[in-house]
Amino acid sequence: MHHSELLVASVTKAIVPDLMKLSESLRSTLSKNAVSAVNELSGKVKRQLDGEFELIFGKLVRRTLDTNSFISEEVRRALLTVCCNCG
Repeated sequence: MHHSELLVASVTKAIVPDLMKLSESLRSTLSKNAVSAVNELSGKVKRQLDGEFELIFGKLVRRTLDTNSFISEEVRRALLTVCCNCG
């Protein structure tokens, strides 16, 4: 969060697939933390995630169907941030 200048495009391309895989975890805390990390990452690197937008958006939309409000609220925040910051 505090050193976003280190997050170049090649690093984000390596991080995002792993975060999205973790966001599908059955462990709710792990899933929520992964979604929260995507939210923060999108807020910091903004347009660098344009190439990963389809992957992120598809996985997050599926998570909105979760009945657990613990996760679904975080997913909604992340979707809003991703949509506002991507091209």
